[in-house]
Parts: sequence; C-alpha cells; structure tokens
Amino acid sequence: MKIRKPPTRVIRVLSVAGALCAAANAYGAGFAITEQSGSGMGNAFAGAAASARDASTIFFNPAGMTLLPDRQVVAAVNVIDPSTRFSGTAKLAPALGGGIIPGGNGGDPALTGIVPNLYYQMQVVPHWRIGLGLNAPFGLRTDYPEGWKGRYQAVKSDLKTINLDPSVAFAATDRLSVGIGLDIQYAEATLTNAIDNSAVCLGLFGPGACAPAGLATPGTPATDGFVRVSGDDWALGYNLGVLYAPTPGTRFGLSYRSKVHHTLTGTARFSNMPALFTDRGLFVDTGASAEITPPETISGAVYHEVDRRLAVMGGFTWTHWSHFDNLVVRFDRGAQGPASRPEAWQNTWRFSVGADYRYTDRLTLRGGLAYDPTPIPDPGHRTPRIPGATRRWLALGASYQYTPALRFDLSYAHLFVGDSSTNDTALPGHDLAGTNESDVDLFGGQVVWSF
Repeated sequence: MKIRKPPTRVIRVLSVAGALCAAANAYGAGFAITEQSGSGMGNAFAGAAASARDASTIFFNPAGMTLLPDRQVVAAVNVIDPSTRFSGTAKLAPALGGGIIPGGNGGDPALTGIVPNLYYQMQVVPHWRIGLGLNAPFGLRTDYPEGWKGRYQAVKSDLKTINLDPSVAFAATDRLSVGIGLDIQYAEATLTNAIDNSAVCLGLFGPGACAPAGLATPGTPATDGFVRVSGDDWALGYNLGVLYAPTPGTRFGLSYRSKVHHTLTGTARFSNMPALFTDRGLFVDTGASAEITPPETISGAVYHEVDRRLAVMGGFTWTHWSHFDNLVVRFDRGAQGPASRPEAWQNTWRFSVGADYRYTDRLTLRGGLAYDPTPIPDPGHRTPRIPGATRRWLALGASYQYTPALRFDLSYAHLFVGDSSTNDTALPGHDLAGTNESDVDLFGGQVVWSF
C-alpha cells in the first residue's frame, strides 16, 4: 500500500513546535517574565531602568550599580499565581463531518510558578562596579487533562530558563553612568499533545485502510496517539544601560537587552501509534530540534524625588515579539517531515507609572499601575498554550529598613486580564473555539543586605 503525500494539515499533527516558546508565561504579554525584583513589583516595575534602589538593577539597567553601596546582596522570591478557564467547543474538520469532539473544558490548567532572583554587586575601584545576577526571564507551566476537548492543540507545556548575568558599570561623570552585561542563558522545554490517529489515517490512506484498523472515527479518545517533545540549549546574549542624573533627585535611564537565539535539541517520543503508521516510518521516536529567539527589549524610565518623602517614576518597554513569526520543529527521522506553525506575533509597548512614599524613616510604601498588551494578533493565533490577553496591573508594596545594612521588601500585584477569544485549528482542521477568562496574582518578597 502506498502512502498518500501528507497534506499540510496532516503535517500539523506535530505542531507542538508552536509550544516550544508558548509554554512560558502563558497568562502574560507573550512569554517573558517581568518579575525580576521583589521591590520593583510594588511599583508595577515602573521606572525600573532608572530607580536603581538595589542590586536588582543588574537586570533592568546595569548602569544603576554606580548608585549603590560598596557591596550589596539581594535575594528575592516571586510567586506567580495565574488562573484561567476556557469555555467553548471543539469540532472535527468540515471534511470529516464537523462533529463535536468529546471532552471537558480543561479545568484550570495554570500552575503556580516560583521565580527566584539573586544579585550581588560590589565596587572594585573608584567609579567601577561589577555585579552578578541569577534569574529566570522566561518560563511557566500549563497542564490540561489528557482527555480534554482541546487535547489535539495542547496538553502539557513546561518551559524553564536560567539566566546568569555578569555585569560591569562605570561612573563616567558625577551625572552619567554606563553599564554592560552578558546573558548566559539555559532553556529547557517539554511539550505534549494528543494525536487524532483516525483523522491522520483518513488523510493518508482513506477509509478502505482505516476501517479494518479501527481508525475510521475521528475524535475518538480511545484511538488517540500522544506525542512528547523535549529539548534544551545554552545560548548567549548581552545587555547595555545608561543612567543620567541631571540633579541628585532626578534620573533618566535607558537599557537594551539583546535577543538570545536558542536551538533546542532533544527528542520526540510517540505512544499509542498504530502499526499502520510506524511500519511506514511515520511518527516514530526520533531526535528533534527547533530554533527559538526570545526577543530583544528597549526600556526607558524616569525617577524623580518630589521631596524627601515622595518619589514618582514611570517607564516603557518595547519588545520585539515579531521574531516569533513562524516556528519549525525538525525531526532526525520520520516520513512525516518537519512541523511548522505560523505565529505572526506583533511588537508591543508596555507602559507603567508608580510612586514611593517614605512614611517613616524606616518604612516606605509603594504603588504602581501598568498597561501590558498582548503580542498575539488575533483569535486564530491564540492557542491554549498561550491564551494571553492584555493585562492591566495594580501593584502595592512596602520596604522596611530593619537596620542600616538590612532591608526587607514585600510586594503584591493583581493583573486584570481581559477575556480573550480562541479559534485554533489543529490536525486536520479540527477547531477549538471559545473564550478564556484569566487573572493573575503576584507576590514578591526580598531581602537586601548592604555591607
């Protein structure tokens, strides 16, 4: 028996490629994690490129190290607690009758994430600082039941990153400082989804071969296959920053973080695949790879002390999400060929404002607002791996100076996430359509030790 040339839609059975990036901050604007400071969260990260209140400035603008004590250590833990609920329908492709795909709505697939931050900076000689940051700029998890109605689009998504950030800053004048750093980044991803074996069989071989094999009824959970793709990679990027202070209480900051190009390499593992496929080299276990490029960002900020008690701040971040245009997974062997998924994300501008109020000599209160738009252009490009929508931040925080050398920070933010529509087509034209209702709570705690 000859295999028909697989149509493009059949190839998309392996479109877990789209998940290799999508597994990250699934309820954020794209898949970046903003939560890189326990103090900055209290202002919704407004003015982060200019405030330089502690060593977490290594991530936001390394030039800010020149304003800090001779030595400082910052240790923070940020908790991201998202929630999302999908309601809608999943249907077979029109060519297969358009019937309803059985299964539930997936419950709440969002899993709580812990994002640690660790920073150290010190003066080496007058006007020169060095620093080291450890953070996780991308990553979160979603996990749907294996039998839910959108199983052909996504089941599990798990992306972890670790970023090591050695940095140097130089105070060129009393007013101007510059900084530069490296991003030594590790990325690891694991992604799964179901495969509608019956639909694939009908597309490849026709009813005459599929009916005897028990594969003539698409959308049947009992005949579903399953794919698990995993991979990892190390890659390098860099970051730059400049800080200008026209007066002691006013600062302007500008920073740039480069893209980091990853080639994730690992394996693709298949289960419950019929011999009708595997005997012909389709959907067999193999090595796999995919190229992803977490985007570059440009951030600008202003920090201004109105008086000895009140400071105000604001900022923007531009993110070059259009890098995430099309993602391809390549397999070392297998007759199915590579899997490609269009994403067509758009660049975004994030805006934020905030304030610090020094309530007493030891206690400082914080607040902030932010507007954080989604890069996903339309419902057709919104998958259950990233049901992202525009977020609006409301943040509060406080710092307590326990001793001249020791400070504690606590922060909380609630992210109001707009409802988003999904119209995602998987193999071979199966459609998941409906609405996602989401919100996010953030909690941050931080210890600052200066010595």
